[in-house]
Amino acid sequence: MVIDWYWKIVNLPQVPNEITDMIYKFDPSKIQYRVPPKTEETDTFYIDGKVYKDAIYSRYHSDQPVYEWYFKNVIRYVKDKQTQVAPGVQILSDGTAFHFHTDGKARPYVLNYMLDLGGDNVETVFGQEPVFPITREPFLNKFHCEEYNILDRTVLPNNTWVILNSKVLHGVINMERPRICLSMGITNEEMVLLTSL
Repeated sequence: MVIDWYWKIVNLPQVPNEITDMIYKFDPSKIQYRVPPKTEETDTFYIDGKVYKDAIYSRYHSDQPVYEWYFKNVIRYVKDKQTQVAPGVQILSDGTAFHFHTDGKARPYVLNYMLDLGGDNVETVFGQEPVFPITREPFLNKFHCEEYNILDRTVLPNNTWVILNSKVLHGVINMERPRICLSMGITNEEMVLLTSL
């Protein structure tokens, strides 16, 4: 199977400073999800002949003004305005990388707005596990990836909307500080509409 693209820039409005300021001041009590505590098996990520300390993934609910701006400025471009999935604040912290994974099953693509890449040379890497197809089932987590085929790698642009093909195993490496983005899963239909703007 050939994949045409692993990530794409989307022509959507930049998030204004007053909204990004609110995102940075998120309420820690509004945590939506956090990867369970690390074990010896899941504390490290092996790729490219290197060993990285695997980061902790946390996702927080956005405050109401962030929701309102998002629905006014992003969802209006999508025909299905009844979508129930709202953007969350996603933070990778306490590590130098985040392991290969696929995202949730309901929405095969993810729309991200990078607020802090987590360093000057933080790469998003897409890979393929040997003898397995490129697109995979949801909620996979892979830590020992020394023999994986690297399909694509890039430093994503900051302050830009990007769609990731999250059915393909992907992770990040070379983090120096927390990596922060506004993130929301989208359907195939929403992806087609957004990438045609």
